[in-house]
Amino acid sequence: MSFSLSLNEIEQNILKLKKIMNAQNLDAFYVSSYDEFLNEYVPREECYRYYFTGFTGSVAEILVPKSGRVLLFVDGRYHEQADLEIDDKLVEVVKCNHSILPFEDLLSKIQMLGYKKIGAFGNRSLKTDIDSINKFSVIEFIDSSSIDIDFSSYNSKSKIRNVEGCTKEIKEFNDKAFFTSKLDSIAWATGLRGFQLPFQATFKAKMLYQNGKAILLVPNLELVEQNVLNRTDLEFIESEATDSKLLVSKLISDELYINEDEVSALDYSNFSNEKKVIHHDGLTNFQANKNQQEIECIERAFFKSDKIIFNSLCEVLEKDENFTEKDFFNLVNKNYEKAGALSLSFNTISSIGSNSSIIHFSSPSEEVKLKDSELILLDSGALYETGFATDTTRVVIKGQAKDWQKEIYTLTLKSLISAFINDFPKGISGKEIDEIIRRPIKAKGYDYAHGTGHGVGINVHEGGYSITPRSTIILQKNRIGSIEPGIYLPGKGGVRLENIVKVEEVNEKLRLIPIVYIGFFPELIKVEDLTSEEKSYLKDYETICQSRGTGFGLLNYL
Repeated sequence: MSFSLSLNEIEQNILKLKKIMNAQNLDAFYVSSYDEFLNEYVPREECYRYYFTGFTGSVAEILVPKSGRVLLFVDGRYHEQADLEIDDKLVEVVKCNHSILPFEDLLSKIQMLGYKKIGAFGNRSLKTDIDSINKFSVIEFIDSSSIDIDFSSYNSKSKIRNVEGCTKEIKEFNDKAFFTSKLDSIAWATGLRGFQLPFQATFKAKMLYQNGKAILLVPNLELVEQNVLNRTDLEFIESEATDSKLLVSKLISDELYINEDEVSALDYSNFSNEKKVIHHDGLTNFQANKNQQEIECIERAFFKSDKIIFNSLCEVLEKDENFTEKDFFNLVNKNYEKAGALSLSFNTISSIGSNSSIIHFSSPSEEVKLKDSELILLDSGALYETGFATDTTRVVIKGQAKDWQKEIYTLTLKSLISAFINDFPKGISGKEIDEIIRRPIKAKGYDYAHGTGHGVGINVHEGGYSITPRSTIILQKNRIGSIEPGIYLPGKGGVRLENIVKVEEVNEKLRLIPIVYIGFFPELIKVEDLTSEEKSYLKDYETICQSRGTGFGLLNYL
C-alpha cells in the first residue's frame, strides 16, 4: 500500500511547522519538491512538500506563510490534479502558465509580500534558488529533525552494479576536481546502475571526481556489488547521512568545480567554506551527447516498450464495460514486469474518458469503467538492464469516435508529424522548434500548457535537449528527446501523442528521427484533413510499424 497522509495529519504538520516559524521569527517557509540529491521523482514518504499539502505531483513549489493558507505553485501539467488533491481550506493553488516557472511565481510572491526572513531546508533546496530568495529576504536553514514531524524513510535493497562498457572517462576534469549530487550524472560518469529510488536506474550517492577517480559517498556499502567495490577507478565512503563534509576532507586541490544549478545550498556551503569554488556547467551536456553504443541500448529498450504498449492497448480494446481504469493501470504495469523491465521510468498514466484531460493523471480509479466512444490514453515507460528510460504516449478509442475527438486527435497528430517532415538549421533553439510544432494546434484555437519536448537518458527527464516556449537550448545531433504535443478539454477528454526521437545531421541540417514505432489509431484520424506530405510521411512510418507488428492498420485508410 502506498504511503499517504490524512487531511488531519497534513493540518497538524502545517501547525508544527508554523510553531517553529514563530519560534524563529520567520515570515514564511520555502519547501521545494527535492530530496537531498535534488531528484525529480522523490518517494512520497521522502517528499517534504507532500507533508504540508497532500499534493502528489512530481514538480511543485510551496510557500508556508506565518498565517493563512499554504501556497502551492504548480505549472499547467498539474492544474487539474492540484484542484482534485488538495483541501482548499488548508492550501491555495497558485496556477502558473507555461511561460512562467512555479519558482519564478513563488519569488514574485515573496517580493510582493515583503517577507524579511524565510526558512528553508538547506539540503533540499537548490543553491541558485536560495540565492534568488536571498535577494529579497534573509534565509535561515532549518534542520528537519527540529520539527516534530515523522518524515518517513524510503529504503530499497537494490544493488549497485556495473553496466558493461558504459563507464565514462571525464577528460574535462582529469586535472580538476568536480563535485555533483546529480544522480543520473553519477550513474553515467561511473557506468553504474541501481534502482534505489522510484522510476530511476540510479543510486543514492554524492560524487567527488579528481585525478581520474570518482569518490562516492553512499549510505550503505552492503548494497554495492563486490565487482564494483574492486574497481580501481572508484573509491567508496559509507555515511548514512551522506554528509558532503566527508568529501571536503578528501579534496586534494584548493579549487573545486561545481554546477551551481545542480547542487544544494548546504552542499555548496560545505565546500565553499573550505575551498575556492568555481562554477562549471557540469556533466549534463556530456551525457546528453549519446555515443553509438548508448543509442543502440536506447533503441533496444524502445523496441521492447513498443511491443508492450501496443499489446497492452490491444488487450484493453478487447475488454468489456467491467474493465476499470485501475485494471488498465495494473494490466500495463504487469506487462512491463513480464517483459523483463526492472522498473517503470515514471508512474504509468492510464486514463479513460474525461480523466484523459488531466495531463499528469496519477489516480486511476476502480469507479471509472471502459465505455464506448471515450478516449483511452496511455503514457508509460520502463527501465531495462542497461538503465535507459523509455517514454511514449498513445491514445485509442473503443467504438465510434465523436467529431470533437477526431478533431483534437488529428490536430495533435499533425503537430507531431511537423517535427519529422521539417529539417532544422543548425543553431535553432528549443523555443523556435516549439513554435513550429504548436502551429497546427494553435491555428485552430487550441494550445497546451506544457513543453513540447524533454531530453531522455538514464532518467526519463534529462538536460541538454529542451523544446519549450522558453528554451534557449540549441538543438544538437546525437541528443535523445521527446516530441509530445497535446490538446486537453477539461471535463471531456484529452489527446497527447509522444514519440522519442534521436537528432541526426543530414545535409548540413538537423533531422528528428523517431525511435518509437507504434502506429496511430485510424478511427480517430480525419484523413481528409491531412496534407499529401503528411499522408506520405504516415505511410512510411506505418509501414515500419506494420513490419514490427505494432500497427493498428492505418495503411488501409491512407
